[in-house]
Amino acid sequence: MTQSSSIDSPEKAILPSPPEVSPQATLAVVVELMNNYRACEISENGKQELPGNDWQHLLHNPGCILVTDDGKLQGILTERDVVRLTMNETNLEETLVSTVMNAPVFSLMREDVTDLVVVYNLMRRHRVRHLPIIDAAQQVQGLVTVSSLRRTLNTSYFLRFRLVREV
Repeated sequence: MTQSSSIDSPEKAILPSPPEVSPQATLAVVVELMNNYRACEISENGKQELPGNDWQHLLHNPGCILVTDDGKLQGILTERDVVRLTMNETNLEETLVSTVMNAPVFSLMREDVTDLVVVYNLMRRHRVRHLPIIDAAQQVQGLVTVSSLRRTLNTSYFLRFRLVREV
C-alpha cells in the first residue's frame, strides 16, 4: 500500500479558527467558552444527542483554548487542565489565564505540516493532544488534534503502526 493511498491531504487535519482568549482573560471565561463548545442538542423526543464523530463536531469541539496576544500564540489550556484546576478549587473568577496556561507551547509551522505520520509521531513523542499550527510571525493558523488526525489518517495506518510496535 502506498503512502498516498492510506493518508489524505495534511490540510484536512488542520482545524481552522480554534477558540482563543487573551492572557488577561479569567478562567471563568475559558470555562464558558469550553461549555459553549461542549453544548449538545436535545432531540424532539427529549433524548440528549451527543455530538458524533463527524468533522463538524471536531471543528466545534477542539478540547482546548489557545491563549493569544495580538494573534500571537502565548499558551494553551486544555479541558484536562480546566478540570484539574476546578478540582483544586481554583477561583475561576479571579484567576487569570496567564497564570495557569501551559507555556511555552509545542507548535508547528504550517509549511511543516506535509506528512501526517510525522505530525502524529511528533505529537506522541512530545505527549501532546493539541498541536497549534502557526506562521512565521507566531500567528495561529489552525490546530491539529489527535481526533482530527484520526479522522484524516486511514485506519490501516494505526493498525499497521501497532503491529510494528508490538513486533
